[in-house]
Amino acid sequence: MRVLKPTVRPFILAQLSDLHICAPGVLAYGSIDTAAYLRTAIATLASLPCQPDALLLTGDLSDGGQPAQYAYLRQMLAPVAHLPMYCIPGNHDRRSELRRAFAAETGAGSDPAVRRDPSPYIQYTVNLGGLRLIALDSTVSGSDHGCLCPSRLAWLSHTLARYRHEPVLIALHHPPLASHIRHMDEIGLIEGREAFCALVAQYPNIQRIISGHIHRAAHADLGHITVSIAPSPAHQIAWNPAPSHRGAWTAEPPSFYLHSFYPGESVVSHLVACGDYPPHAFSAAA
Repeated sequence: MRVLKPTVRPFILAQLSDLHICAPGVLAYGSIDTAAYLRTAIATLASLPCQPDALLLTGDLSDGGQPAQYAYLRQMLAPVAHLPMYCIPGNHDRRSELRRAFAAETGAGSDPAVRRDPSPYIQYTVNLGGLRLIALDSTVSGSDHGCLCPSRLAWLSHTLARYRHEPVLIALHHPPLASHIRHMDEIGLIEGREAFCALVAQYPNIQRIISGHIHRAAHADLGHITVSIAPSPAHQIAWNPAPSHRGAWTAEPPSFYLHSFYPGESVVSHLVACGDYPPHAFSAAA
């Protein structure tokens, strides 16, 4: 068992997904103030007793891919702008506008530590505290479903081979498995999923696959790899596995993930509720 010094702490990656930020004053679906939800999430992040070392946004940063939405999001992220930030697109984003608004955060900046796929897709890799993040673009322009085409899979194959001796964390928007919420699975990773699963099965160094899209916290195993699906810091998708269910959103408590990592150990993921929940000592003597 590892014996830790009091000053030692893990590398901490905060993951927020499915922000769905609209233009100022506009509500998502006419009723959800996603901006207010995000402000609460950012305040929660900023108040953590141990600050994250980096922030990852796993898609649907905006609700419609408009420049004004990304500009508004940039303003709201100001309290955590000191953190290294990384983004991948979701089906509500527009690849070109996201890259224009968040160039460095999508791998298009000048950071020599970031290795970017030179294709039009937003794909890159960076070392995070000894953990190799591989960011994948699973979006299809103009569609809600996900795709990993031969070009994207070829880049992933080359990248996994390059970093086969490092612990790896793969991030993409669409989960590479079924959630059993039918209307979400119909717009899931439809194309390239089997090839992706066969590829990652060859690499025991892959620690975790993280995603979003489903607006619910969920976990499943993909062979030897745990897949973690992030909730939204705003609205959640109502849980209903009935085949006849056509979808609804719910105001369940919003939340996000903190993924912590020590070199030589496994990734540990903590679900954090958005809001003010101060700690209380178990006893007066504590």
